Amino acid sequence: MPKTSTSYQELIQKIIHEYQKERGSQPYQMHEVVDWALRTGRIDPPQRDIVRMLAREFSRAARNDYFTDEQGRTVRRNHPRRVSVPGELQQQVFWDDILTALPEHMRMSFQQRRKGILYDCVQLRTDSESYNDNNKYKVQLLPLDFNFNLDLEEMQQSTEYPEVPQEADADNDE
Repeated sequence: MPKTSTSYQELIQKIIHEYQKERGSQPYQMHEVVDWALRTGRIDPPQRDIVRMLAREFSRAARNDYFTDEQGRTVRRNHPRRVSVPGELQQQVFWDDILTALPEHMRMSFQQRRKGILYDCVQLRTDSESYNDNNKYKVQLLPLDFNFNLDLEEMQQSTEYPEVPQEADADNDE
């Protein structure tokens, strides 16, 4: 997977490493790292671009907008797709409602989401293999199975059960 980094991102990573070193080996929350970095003068936040900040918040809200379809499934309403625009350095993201989106928009959106899941799986496998090879406890965690078909089938099974099985009612009548 390609490594993407910018000097600003590398600065943030350095601050996180300094925080981890000062705090010691224990879990932490990112807001604690940000508070610490601001308090200790390790970062001076740049002037915020209000449009970019709000666009991120709107994107997060759109991504978390769900409805129930006619078959009773919970479905994400809004779907993004990234598009390279001629003459633009950065890709642009276009959103559309699943109820009105053209098939090509949804095909691209689904393909891009699937590729994102694949990249997450590749990184998860790399991380788990590295842990198995390098953890100080010399523990070997079981290899991860990335075939989700059984999980998907299981999640589609009903979770509602009758209070008393029908066969049991027949047996009690005798």
